[in-house]
Amino acid sequence: MRALSRGIVLFLTTFSFAASGPFRVQISPANGTVVSNTTQQLTATGDFLSITGAGGKDLTNAATWRSSNPGVATVSAGLVTPVAPGTVTISADSGPFHGSTTITVVPNLPVSSITITPVNPSVPNGLNQQFTAKATYSDNSTQDVTAATAWGSTSSSTATIDTSGLARPQAPGTTTISASFSGHNDSTVLTVTVPVLTSIQVTPASTAIPYTSSQQFAAIGMFNNGLSQDITATAAWSSSNPAAVSVNSSGVATGLQVGGSATITATQNAIVGTGTVTAVTFSNANLNGRYAFSFHGTDLNSGNLLVAAGSFQTDGQGNLINGLEDLVTSSFPPTISSGQTFSGTYSVGPDGRGSAAITGTFGTTTFNFSLTVNGNSAITQFDQLAVASGTLKKQDPSSFHTSSLNGPFAFSVSGFDEDSTGAVFPLALIGQFNADGAGNVTSGNEDFNDAGTIGSGTLSGSYSVSSNGRGLMTLNDSVGNTLNFALYMVSSNQALFVSLDPAPDMVGSATQQSGNLGNAALQGNYVLSQSGIFSTDSFNMNFKPFAAGGIMNADGAGNISNGVLDANIGGTIADGLAFSGTYSADSSSGRGQTAFTAGTTPLDYVFYQISPTTAYFLYVDSDGVITGTAEQQTPATFTNASLQGNFDLLLSDGTFGTTAVSGQLFSDGSGNLSGTEDQNLFGTLVSNNPLSGTYSIDGTGRGTAAITDQSSNTTSNFHFYLVSGSEVRFVEIDPNSVLFGFGEQQF
Repeated sequence: MRALSRGIVLFLTTFSFAASGPFRVQISPANGTVVSNTTQQLTATGDFLSITGAGGKDLTNAATWRSSNPGVATVSAGLVTPVAPGTVTISADSGPFHGSTTITVVPNLPVSSITITPVNPSVPNGLNQQFTAKATYSDNSTQDVTAATAWGSTSSSTATIDTSGLARPQAPGTTTISASFSGHNDSTVLTVTVPVLTSIQVTPASTAIPYTSSQQFAAIGMFNNGLSQDITATAAWSSSNPAAVSVNSSGVATGLQVGGSATITATQNAIVGTGTVTAVTFSNANLNGRYAFSFHGTDLNSGNLLVAAGSFQTDGQGNLINGLEDLVTSSFPPTISSGQTFSGTYSVGPDGRGSAAITGTFGTTTFNFSLTVNGNSAITQFDQLAVASGTLKKQDPSSFHTSSLNGPFAFSVSGFDEDSTGAVFPLALIGQFNADGAGNVTSGNEDFNDAGTIGSGTLSGSYSVSSNGRGLMTLNDSVGNTLNFALYMVSSNQALFVSLDPAPDMVGSATQQSGNLGNAALQGNYVLSQSGIFSTDSFNMNFKPFAAGGIMNADGAGNISNGVLDANIGGTIADGLAFSGTYSADSSSGRGQTAFTAGTTPLDYVFYQISPTTAYFLYVDSDGVITGTAEQQTPATFTNASLQGNFDLLLSDGTFGTTAVSGQLFSDGSGNLSGTEDQNLFGTLVSNNPLSGTYSIDGTGRGTAAITDQSSNTTSNFHFYLVSGSEVRFVEIDPNSVLFGFGEQQF
């Protein structure tokens, strides 16, 4: 290498370096012809590319000359001596520099004609076309004279052609290609066409999409000119199984069904390309962002009741940080753990069922959950510390400020009260407040049921929301009570609440009111789901868990008809109890009252409308503390096929906190059920318990299900009610168990 470098330096020093640029060797004449039995002297000149028309150093004698085919012609000191007709490349090398030209050896005969091939070709724009010129001599012999021919194009905007006969298309159109050699001419027409798509390559060719996550597919078009182009935006996209994997017009596919698969197709000009989604599953990535939660249950060590709410952040990779929790237990006096911090880890299985282990000042606890399509989940505490159940809701961080709590909100909270002796009683409160967005509750109304003592009042107060989504609210009622809450923003339309007082202690939610309110707004079929505590001795000693569900019709004019109620009162079953009645509602606050008659039994409720489709309600008779929700049904009629797909499942016995079940339930739309559940039976934990069962649904959306726990071979019986094809409400109708809950569609 050192010797080569010295040679280059010595060679370059023979030239003036006042000029700059790469050095080159030029041979002249270029691309000439040599007639047999004659010779042709070539000259090699060395100069710099930046010097134009300035000549250069004559390297003819100093250069090393070579012939690519001595059988056609030889060369020495630039002198070309023909051997036989043909085309040969003659090269001249000087040090590391090189030059070459093409010499065509032709017969020493007169030329009769020349012919261009191919004749009248068509090529797509972007694909070059090589032309060949062949000379015919007086003895009828032929010779390829392409390199020695003068070529031309009548339309250089359509195609250009170089000295070697290579045409380079520029745009669709036609041009005449001409060839001239030894006084003879020929021509042909070159047609440049629009490139034609021949195939589509979809990428990725095969992939897995986590449930509810998306994958951008790309379509690369391959054309007959050998070029490729990204046609993602212009291709038509489709999925072979849109129920499992959807794809939009931009090629973005979204997983909709765990375990589903689909072929993603891109089509353009009848040409198709495909990619395969081989599996769609949940993963840790599906639990990613900020979440609020609330739950209630029983502390197994002390037997005390508990209520709690909080929030945390996840990274989509199994880590849980920035946890906050407010928890109150019914010890005497009640214990308030306010603003407790925690962190932890979590894992999400392919069916959306997952588990989280969180550690904070209160120790380490475990929660199970089952994710749904909207990112929400049912949760249960799954350890021997407590039996608790509740909900998990994905938060919108843009609502983490005081001004986001703005407008009228309906609320429902329930839990326990405690007297001076430490006796614990059930309590529920529903109402409506008006928040001004500046931290003031300017007005409001409440209705309460405190162990059968019924009351109502007006509200005022104040609130604030910090940047972590946790807020504080104080409500002052006209009865003389001051209630303090921690709140966790879900969005600007909803917040979860938990008490921060020694007593009473409640947990629940507030939802912004919207749409028309009043009598006329309540129109159509509604599902009623409710739970609480029932007593036959004025809550002295007799406490019974209560769960009920049903369906009714409101006519928009104050009348209730076609009511059916299924109730479980401590194991006493009221199955298919018909009821009817009347209602009235205020169009400004959304507060309303009902008077139902079930058989000969009057049932009285107060409700607060959230919208024409949803309302919170409270039982206001002295024998029960019961809260619930009324939700408008869609569509109007149902069949077994209305319940189809995978649903999360939450079942509990409410305030008593002895049983909490979470899991997944699959309905095939034909009357068959299967699934998996995790049970906390007063601290006895059963994981991954398989379920099977059957169901039937009548036209009103009221259904009956028998679900068998395969590990214990026991069957539980339920009535359930379809709010829609994606939401179900359950109540157990067995005499030995009182469970109620819900299911929301996962996929």
